[in-house]
Amino acid sequence: MLLLTKMQKLDLLGRKILTELDQDSRQPFSQIAKKVRASRTVVEYRVKKLIESGIIVSLSAFVDPAKFGLTSWKVYLQFHNKNKEVQEQINNFLLEEKKVWWAIKCEGNFDLMLLVLTQSVHEFYEFLSNFQSKFSKHEARIEITTHINPDFFSRGYFLDKESKKPVRHSLKSQLLRS
Repeated sequence: MLLLTKMQKLDLLGRKILTELDQDSRQPFSQIAKKVRASRTVVEYRVKKLIESGIIVSLSAFVDPAKFGLTSWKVYLQFHNKNKEVQEQINNFLLEEKKVWWAIKCEGNFDLMLLVLTQSVHEFYEFLSNFQSKFSKHEARIEITTHINPDFFSRGYFLDKESKKPVRHSLKSQLLRS
């Protein structure tokens, strides 16, 4: 609801700037200014205000793990019999595990989602076996997907437009269940 409130207060120029940054956060203010038909200084000022207000949290690069010979594995976990101590143990395990790129606490069908990067299926199996040797008694359900050459869509939600065509590759996803 907070996002909707802030989006409602955001004018068309602000939404256009966000759309441009969402598509390519590396483009210079002058290029964004041309696309949104505003001056470079206005765009720079607006971006600064979007950052200060917390609407923009970070401008970051998207790294393709496959370019480094890595396979990405998304692991979806649902737990039972967990308490704060177990949650802290899981968090510490994931923080110390270099193969974990990110982890997200979830609501709904799963409690935790994480992305693991490995050079081989065997390396992923070692990671998963290690995790399960410590926490399997708290696991209620696990689902694993691997993504090969994923598509990335430019999003149109800031301007109520349809998503544009994929930026690259075609999506192939394989679902493994246990």
